[in-house]
Amino acid sequence: MPHDRVRIDSERWIAGTRVSSWLVCLLGEGYTNAQIAGQLVLSVRTVDSHVAAVIGKLGARDRHDAAARAAELGVCGIRDR
Repeated sequence: MPHDRVRIDSERWIAGTRVSSWLVCLLGEGYTNAQIAGQLVLSVRTVDSHVAAVIGKLGARDRHDAAARAAELGVCGIRDR
């Protein structure tokens, strides 16, 4: 990897955090927290907490960086090129 982020075991990530996987895929598609809440039938406050947790778990700087990192790991079924 060209950066110093923490390595994540993608199999463990996918199997262990289904909501986080869905959430980060929606982040990658540009959804807002309110839109994610609607898609996953969660409150916006819950989504806010999940987004913060995902950013921390991936060692990302922000939501866009988290989506890029998840793409690298193939979380959404498509690996970043």
